[in-house]
Amino acid sequence: MLPAPTQLIECPTCKSLMKKPGWLSGNTFGAKIYSDGKQVAEMLPNFPQITKCKKCNNIFWVKDAKVIGEFEWGNKISQEWEAAPELGFLSIEDYHFALNSVLTIDKNHELYFRKNIWWSFNDRQRNDLSFLNNDEERQQWFENLKKLCELFDENNTEQQIMKAEVYRNLGRFDECKIIINSISIPELDWIKEKYIKACDEQNQNVIQLN
Repeated sequence: MLPAPTQLIECPTCKSLMKKPGWLSGNTFGAKIYSDGKQVAEMLPNFPQITKCKKCNNIFWVKDAKVIGEFEWGNKISQEWEAAPELGFLSIEDYHFALNSVLTIDKNHELYFRKNIWWSFNDRQRNDLSFLNNDEERQQWFENLKKLCELFDENNTEQQIMKAEVYRNLGRFDECKIIINSISIPELDWIKEKYIKACDEQNQNVIQLN
């Protein structure tokens, strides 16, 4: 795994600095693949596409931020650059806020936000934490999954697998099986078996596939 130079970007609102790390190369050796489509790989970490300024709380797309400079690991840098925090991922509440702001421009943006809300809830299960803490969160979780189903493209195999997973998470096991069994790609048979087994066990939780 080879790190790329770390970029310094500025918040479009308050101009405070944040570090944007990156990698020149990596690999998925030892990666964990989950039934909701999320992959966790220590040797190929994900970086946020959208983030929140720790100073003014502005939420913005990372690609739209101005790059002030960059440095490589081991370089001597100014105290201001050293003190700049790294980009962070949004919370579930932040994703909901973004959904109701000008950041939601089209269907692809909405799909991105809703998928990450889904993954964020499932991260609690991945980390053995309390999944839904109250009735309000349960309603948020349910409404998000219901709307997420409407966004998936029926001609996109990956999205159809995720749609089947949403139905399984909701306890709609027969509908999950119908979608999974409609996918006729031999290379995916081992994945289909995992979903069908989980349905037969009435298991609604996210599962590790590998």
